[in-house]
Amino acid sequence: MVSQSSFGEILLSESVVRILWHSLSLGPIWGVAHIIPNIWILWDEFGKPAGVRTRSGWTGIQTMTAMTAVFSRVTATAVNARQINGRLSVYSYWKEFDPITAEDEAGAIHQMARRMAAAVTKGDLGLLLAEEVSRYSLMDLQIIGGRLHAEIIRLPEPYRKQVHPFITEQLFGAHHQLLAMHRSGRFRSMTEPITDRATFVEFCNMIPDGCFRRDESPERIPFRNTPRHRAFYYLVSAFTIFVLDRPGHPVGMPFPGGFRVEEHNGSFYCLIRDREKDVPFSICNFCPALQTEDG
Repeated sequence: MVSQSSFGEILLSESVVRILWHSLSLGPIWGVAHIIPNIWILWDEFGKPAGVRTRSGWTGIQTMTAMTAVFSRVTATAVNARQINGRLSVYSYWKEFDPITAEDEAGAIHQMARRMAAAVTKGDLGLLLAEEVSRYSLMDLQIIGGRLHAEIIRLPEPYRKQVHPFITEQLFGAHHQLLAMHRSGRFRSMTEPITDRATFVEFCNMIPDGCFRRDESPERIPFRNTPRHRAFYYLVSAFTIFVLDRPGHPVGMPFPGGFRVEEHNGSFYCLIRDREKDVPFSICNFCPALQTEDG
C-alpha cells in the first residue's frame, strides 16, 4: 500500500527535477505559470503529514487531481504556442530524464497485464490497479492530462463543451476514486469474483498490443504518448469496468447526434457499444453496457 507520505517522497524525488527542467524550457512567462502551481502542490499537499487536509477541505489526492487537470491545460497551451512558432521540440527533455528502454517498458507492461489477468476477485484487482497507478508521477499525470486537453480542444463546439467534463471524469475522476477506495481499505472487503472473467482476460491480453500501437505524429498532438501513458488509460478503464461494473464512458456522456450513455433499472445502454468492433484496442469491446436497441 502506498501511503500519502511515500507518494510524496516519490513526487519530490522524481517530479521536482522534471518540473524545473520543463518549466525552464517553456520560457519565463509560461515557465512561471507552470512551476508555481506544481511547487505549491508538492509543498502544500505532500509536505504535510498524512491525513492533513487543505484549507478547502480536500485531501492531497483530490487537490492533485483537480490541479493536474487545470495546469495540464496551461502546459498544453504553452507547448502548442511554442511549437507553432517552431522554437520548441516536443518534450526534448524526455529521453534525458526517462532512460527506460523499449525492452524494459514492454516487459513491464506485459508483466502488468499478466498480474491483472491473475486477479480473481474485484478486491484483488482493485489493489493491483491502485498499486500500478501509484507509480505515475505528477509529471506523468500532467502529460496525460495535457494530451487529453489537446485532443478535446480539437472537437467542434458546442460538442466540445458538452463532452469535456465527462471525458475528464472518465480518466481523472476514476483515477481519484481508485486511489480513494484504496486508501480507505474498501478493496479488502470486496471478495466477490470479477463478473465476466472471460471478457476480463481478453481485456488483459489486449493491453500490451493496445499500449504499443503506433503513436500519432507529434504535429497532430504535441505530447509524446508513450506505451506507459497508454497503459494508464487501460488501468483506470479496468477499474471502472471490472471493479465497479460500470461502463467505460460515464453515464450521461453525449455522443455526436445527441445520443448518450444511459442507465435504466441498473442496466447500462450505449449507442456505440457494438460499433467499435473494428477497433481492436477500444474499451467499448469490453464494456458492460448493452447496445441501444435503436442503434
